Amino acid sequence: AAGAALAAGHLLDRLGPVHEGDVAEQVLKAVAVPDLPAAVLGRLLHQLAVACWRQDKLDDAARHNATALALASRCGARALQAEALGSRANLRWWRGELAAALADWQAALADEAVLGPRARGSLHNNLGAALCEIGRLDEGRARLLHALECFDDNGTAMNRSIARGLLALAALSALDAADASAGDLVGIADREALRSEAQARRADYRRGLAFALLLRAEVDARRGAARAEGVARVEAGRAAFAVLGIRESLNERLAARGLARAGAPPAAPQALDRAWGWAG
Repeated sequence: AAGAALAAGHLLDRLGPVHEGDVAEQVLKAVAVPDLPAAVLGRLLHQLAVACWRQDKLDDAARHNATALALASRCGARALQAEALGSRANLRWWRGELAAALADWQAALADEAVLGPRARGSLHNNLGAALCEIGRLDEGRARLLHALECFDDNGTAMNRSIARGLLALAALSALDAADASAGDLVGIADREALRSEAQARRADYRRGLAFALLLRAEVDARRGAARAEGVARVEAGRAAFAVLGIRESLNERLAARGLARAGAPPAAPQALDRAWGWAG
């Protein structure tokens, strides 16, 4: 009964925003015993995989994800299989297996009709982020906007914060290749960053609050804000990530851009060095 209740519950919704994946991991491990029904155990192991990759425990996450996929296939749980495929896509993306990751997201979305709005939104959101990162900005933005439509129906403030932050990042990434017809990309980035920050504050989503600081540092620098203000915002964002124990290449790349734009170029290569090391 405890396993079924936890499988159907929202443990990660409660512990994810405040970055307590370790607590979620321990709770799920205590309940996910082998003699549970396959569908219940598979759902618990899928959540356990998510709790692990949110802590950068990628090997543990991959092991739990593989078992969840096997159980989903055994009992014909199509929704679980689609969600677990999305989780495997994330893991493959972080390991640099780009083609395999994109194939997993597409396979998961091929069966999206069996998913609820939030699960569909998460798949579109993660695929959209990946497409933007490899330069397919129009496709990526379309996925992110579709994710927001799903989250407006059944998402959390954390879901909306993530999607809005990625839209801000996509606008900033498009600026260097923009032409006169591109519109006010800085304004779009500013609006989406502020929306992301507001949703993160509503959810107490600490990663989102840190990310918003880095986004707004570049926006302010592009608008000619004072050097000290831009550098202070970058350093505040990096400090917030450090408190959470999060070391991600993307954040240091964004910090480097903010520092360079703010007129502190000597610090930017150091940030890029960290980004390269963490990506490796």
